[in-house]
Amino acid sequence: GATFRAVLAGEDEERLILASDAGYGFLAKLGDLHTRNKAGKVTLTVPDSSKVLTPLGVANPESDWLAVATARGRLLLFPAKELPELERGKGNKLIDIHAADFSAGQDRLAAWACLREGQGLRVYAASRSLNLKPVDLERFKGNRARRGQPLPNAVARVTKLEVV
Repeated sequence: GATFRAVLAGEDEERLILASDAGYGFLAKLGDLHTRNKAGKVTLTVPDSSKVLTPLGVANPESDWLAVATARGRLLLFPAKELPELERGKGNKLIDIHAADFSAGQDRLAAWACLREGQGLRVYAASRSLNLKPVDLERFKGNRARRGQPLPNAVARVTKLEVV
């Protein structure tokens, strides 16, 4: 019943973020994901009815920003250094998704991206997209685990985030 989300390769010291669509995640070193066990290693604890997201690479956790968007069209940017660095676990809340909305299938973590200061973000929703310049992103900045700010209605059903 197992499925693959990604295959990772790189240096042991490279950092990435592991997360689920329930809105929880953490920073991990690629080297901490190695195991000698034939049966593998449980790294990410995923809540019931949640799915694992494709891991996201982080070049510099001290200066990079994490952009997370929900299916209901809320966007939050926060410093990547606010996330704990763990070897395994559930992680901390990235963005506030109400448990009732998640359980009912109405909201989830839909997209995420890691960007440096001064970069912009393109938000995709179905056949539309919206470019957010660094100046536009200021209103979406906040602390980890907050609700985030609503995106314009044209891109309220987020499918993808892309750094520009």
